[in-house]
Amino acid sequence: MGYGDLLLLASGPLLYLPLVLMLWRRRIYARFPIFFGYCLYSLLAGTALLLAAFYGGYFYVYWWTELFFLFLGIAALHESFRSVFEGFYLVKWFRWTYFGGIGAILLLSILNAVLNRPTQMHPLLRLVLDVTTPINCILAAIFALFYTSAKFLSVGFRRYPFAIVLGFGISAIGTLIPNAIRSAFGKNFDNFFIYAPSVAYYITLAVWLSAFLRPEVVEGQSSPPLSPEQMAEEVTQYTRILKGFFGKSNES
Repeated sequence: MGYGDLLLLASGPLLYLPLVLMLWRRRIYARFPIFFGYCLYSLLAGTALLLAAFYGGYFYVYWWTELFFLFLGIAALHESFRSVFEGFYLVKWFRWTYFGGIGAILLLSILNAVLNRPTQMHPLLRLVLDVTTPINCILAAIFALFYTSAKFLSVGFRRYPFAIVLGFGISAIGTLIPNAIRSAFGKNFDNFFIYAPSVAYYITLAVWLSAFLRPEVVEGQSSPPLSPEQMAEEVTQYTRILKGFFGKSNES
């Protein structure tokens, strides 16, 4: 492994360390415990990869940590989505569609990895490769749903959850687009395929670091939780807007 690769490996823990410290200082672990766990895991996994590069076992450390990254990413993104659109989860069809879609995609990906694994490929590598694209598609879909819903429901800007979702969206799209381009155009775009996810990785970290540098100011954040009547009204509003949106789409 060259000096450039080692520098890239070392940059991960060095960037995640101040992020974790900021999250601890802002007490983000109380509001977004899964996202805090994701960042802490990133710090520890990056350190483990750096050690494995010197002492051996890099293959296994990389692919095992990558597998947990994917599932933690979905959980952390879902956590941020729910913190803004809690009312959606009281709508039965939304719960079935949202969780059912995620579960079905993951199940099909895992079954495909188990049933169609080539003998020349390590089972762990095959599993990670088979679930990477579907999970990134899920992340990109939740990212799109979040910002589309925020626009149509006129949700006020909230720095922390919006930044978390934006970071995961950039990371997912920064992986999906190079994969799609390489599949369509072959090895002519190998450099883009190799380096684009790394660029997206650093942009994601820059978004999160800049977002958590300052405390979040949310209007009415000290107000008490919504009463059942207020929550029911919020759900009614969501349903009305969604029906109107899809009604207009069908008319067009």
